[in-house]
Amino acid sequence: MDPFELKAILVFVAIFVIVYFIRKINRTDREMKKIAPLIAKMERAVHFVNNGQSTSVRINNARKALELLQQINQYPSAAVRIQDREKLERKLRAFRMALPILEYIERADKNKFKGKKKPELDAILNALYYIKKHSITDEDLLESEFCDDDTGEVYSIGLIKERAKSLGWDVNSGAMS
Repeated sequence: MDPFELKAILVFVAIFVIVYFIRKINRTDREMKKIAPLIAKMERAVHFVNNGQSTSVRINNARKALELLQQINQYPSAAVRIQDREKLERKLRAFRMALPILEYIERADKNKFKGKKKPELDAILNALYYIKKHSITDEDLLESEFCDDDTGEVYSIGLIKERAKSLGWDVNSGAMS
């Protein structure tokens, strides 16, 4: 192979590499333009998960944030924009699972405030039933970071059961004592 052919091949390879990187940069820019609105929507949904007025609004926004996160995960360049995607996804799933439990506990708190022991116990038992029916674990509740307003302690299944026992629930029979 003569030196002229070698130079031609090297120039061709260099041009090919340059074009490849330019296309890759352009593709990344296009992806980022597609991802930016999705990230903004997801951040808004996460805001309403944390600050929504009602439990249903918070659950719907957790679902929406998860869907948006899954759409964002389809883009390889999204890894740069969202830190700890797996952690955020786990937290949103746990949050969505635990919100109905929080709703039952809030209902129980209202009845406690009103001095209505039986409806308070019923709400707590509804929370325990939901936990059992949906196979929710202490890890799920811990991940959601829902805390007791009085003690500041993160809710656990044991804490909820203790409250039911203090209201007269018999764990073994499932009835009030």
